[in-house]
Amino acid sequence: LAGPGGNGGGGVVAARHLVNRRVRVRVVLAILRSMGVGVSDEPPTIDRPDVIIDALVGYSLAGPPHGRIATLIAWANGYDGPVISLDVPSGFDTQRGVGLTPCIRGNVTLMTAAPKVGLVDAIEAGRTYLADISVPTDVYRAFGYVDPVIFEDDWVVEVIAGAQRS
Repeated sequence: LAGPGGNGGGGVVAARHLVNRRVRVRVVLAILRSMGVGVSDEPPTIDRPDVIIDALVGYSLAGPPHGRIATLIAWANGYDGPVISLDVPSGFDTQRGVGLTPCIRGNVTLMTAAPKVGLVDAIEAGRTYLADISVPTDVYRAFGYVDPVIFEDDWVVEVIAGAQRS
């Protein structure tokens, strides 16, 4: 599920990576026809997806989701398989650290660069992971990370609620 903003762009990138690895992909709300990807304005009704990647709304959220976005969130929340949110579950207010109505209730949230406010212990986020996107170590230091080498040999690390910055 890919929305119109930057978070949707992340969803399109995820779809491209999956297609390049020969995974059958259907994108809702984005155009990838040139790669032979099934594109639709509607969620699948015949084929049950193996996983949903939520990239509808990220930081551009201004108030509770409505219209088409709200409909897609409700559809995803009714799905009984894995739901992975990119950076922020759609419908989660990062400024206040709360899920609005509606809000994706996923199994996993893959955050980029740094943990997001109120998200690590939010029920809507599921298990939270942090992905390395090559942020300079000086930026991590500016945000208070004493040891900015948080990824070591991994490009993704799990973020545990209540964990202290090292």
